[in-house]
Amino acid sequence: MTTAGRQGGDGILLPLKSRRGGPKSKGGCITCKKRRVKCDEVRPFCGRCTRFGHKCEGYLEKSAQGPSKRAILPSSNLSQPAVTPVFRDDLEYQYFQHFTKVTCRHLSGFYDHNNLWNQIVLQASEADVSLRYAVTAIGALDMTRSRIVQSKNGSYFYMSEECKHGKNAEGLNSHYVFALQQYSKAIKTWQKALITKNKPLRDMLLASLLILCFEQYHGNHESTARHIATSVKLIENQRPIDKSAIEKTIDDEIIQSFNRLEVQAMVHSDPFSLDDHNRFKGTKDIWKDELANIPVRFETVIEARRCFGHITSRSVHCGSIILALKQSGAKLPGLPPSEAQLLDPRAKVHIETLHQWAAAFDHLYQEALANKRNIAPLILRCQYLSQCMILSHFTISEETSYDEEIETFREMIHLCEISLTDKRFDFNFSFEGESIYVLEIVAQRCRDPALRRQAIHLLQFKPRRESIFDSIITADLSTWVMLIEEEGMVDGHIPEEARLRNVNSTIDLENQEAEIWGYQLKPGSKELVKRTGTVKLSAKDDVQAGK
Repeated sequence: MTTAGRQGGDGILLPLKSRRGGPKSKGGCITCKKRRVKCDEVRPFCGRCTRFGHKCEGYLEKSAQGPSKRAILPSSNLSQPAVTPVFRDDLEYQYFQHFTKVTCRHLSGFYDHNNLWNQIVLQASEADVSLRYAVTAIGALDMTRSRIVQSKNGSYFYMSEECKHGKNAEGLNSHYVFALQQYSKAIKTWQKALITKNKPLRDMLLASLLILCFEQYHGNHESTARHIATSVKLIENQRPIDKSAIEKTIDDEIIQSFNRLEVQAMVHSDPFSLDDHNRFKGTKDIWKDELANIPVRFETVIEARRCFGHITSRSVHCGSIILALKQSGAKLPGLPPSEAQLLDPRAKVHIETLHQWAAAFDHLYQEALANKRNIAPLILRCQYLSQCMILSHFTISEETSYDEEIETFREMIHLCEISLTDKRFDFNFSFEGESIYVLEIVAQRCRDPALRRQAIHLLQFKPRRESIFDSIITADLSTWVMLIEEEGMVDGHIPEEARLRNVNSTIDLENQEAEIWGYQLKPGSKELVKRTGTVKLSAKDDVQAGK
C-alpha cells in the first residue's frame, strides 16, 4: 500500500499540502476557461495563449461590472478588428510586453490619458506584422535606455555608445542588437508595401510615427525633422477639396500628434520651404471656426491641448513666412490683403487668440498648480508663455526687449522645476516636446545670470530627450551662448552689442561635437558680426547656478 505524499529534503515522505481555499478568479480569457487552465489575465490577449500558440478569444465583460476603468481597445470608431498577435519566441513577446506596460507611458510623458500609444498603436500592431516589428524594436530600445543614465566618461550618449560597443555586462548590447534587427525588418516590410501601394494612409502614418520614435531615441535630429516634414506633406497632399475629410478617416490622436510634431520641427530647425509654409497655413483654415469659437472654459486638458496645438501650428507657419519675407525683402505671390493683415504680428491676432485660450484654460492650470496631481497643465502653461513671448518679440530687433520678461522667465523656471522634480518623472525620453524648448528660451533669451544658469542646470538635470530636442545638447549650446555674451558684460549687464541673435548650429553625433554660430552688433553700427565656435558635447555639469 502506498501513501500519497511529497518527498521532503531528507527523503522523508510528507503529507500532501491541502489546496488553499478561497474564491477562484473569474476574469480569465475565454480560451483558458474552455481549456480549464490558469489564465494570467494579461490584456488584450493573455500571455499563456500567446506563448503556446493558441488563439486568445479575449475576455467577457459582465454588464454588472460597469464600464472598465481602462479601455482595452481604442474608443475611436476608426479602429480595426483585433487579431491575435503571433510572436516568434518569448524574447519578442517580452519586448512587446515591455512596450505595452512601460514604453507607452514613457512616450506619453505627463499626458497619461494619451490613447495614441496605449491603444491605437498597440491595436494596429496586433493586425500588422510590420508595425509589430517596430513596436518590439522600440520596446527593446527602451529597455536599453531605462538601464543607462550616463556613461562613465561623462558622455551624454547614455544609450548608444555603451550598447554599440558592448561595454555593459548586463546584456544591454543584446537589447540594442535585437532592436536594430526588428527595426530593419519593419523598414523592409514597409518598403515592399510602398512599392505595391497596398497600405492605407492610416497605417502609413502609424508607421511614420514609429520610425520617428526610433530616430528620436537615437538623437538623429536632422533625419527626424526631415521625416516629420515628409509625413506632414503626406497628410496635406492627401486632403481633398473637402478639407475636413481626412479628419473623418484618420484617428484624431494621429492628426494631433503630427500637428504638434510639425510645430516642434519648425522651432527646432524648420525643414519647410516658404511655399510649404504658405500652403500649409492655408490648409489650417479647417480650424478657423474652432479658433474663432474658443470656449469660455475648457472641460479637459486634452481639449485644451488640442486647441493650443491648432493655434501654435497656424501662428508658427505665419511667423516663418514673416521671417522669410523680411530676410528676402520679397512678397509672396497671390497673397490677398486679408491674409497680409493676418500675417502681420503687429495686429497681434495670434497673441490675442492665445490669451483667449489661456483664459479658458486658467481654471485647469490653477487646480493643477494647487494640488500637483496633474503635471500636464503646468507644461501647457510653460508652452503658452514661451509661445506668447516669441510672438511678442518676433519683429523687435533689440534683444534688450527681453529684459522686460524677467517675471515670465521666472515663472517658466518655477513650473519646469516642479515638473522635473515630480516623482512621476521617471523617464528619459518622451515622444513630444515638454520642457526642453521652454528652458532653451530662458537660457538664451534671459540675460539674468542666476536665472539662465538655473535653466541650464535644469536642462542637465536628468538627461533626457523630448521629441527632436536633447536636453544635454541644448544645455551645452546655451552655455556657449551665455559665455560669449558675458565676455561683453559691463557692471553685471550685457549691452545690446554683446548679445547674440540668429543662433544656429549643426550637430555631429559621431564625433560628439557641434558647430555653433550667432551674430553680434558691431559697436557703433548696425552691422552684424558672425561669431562661431565648436562645442564638445558632454553631460558634465560645469555651470554653477547663481554665479
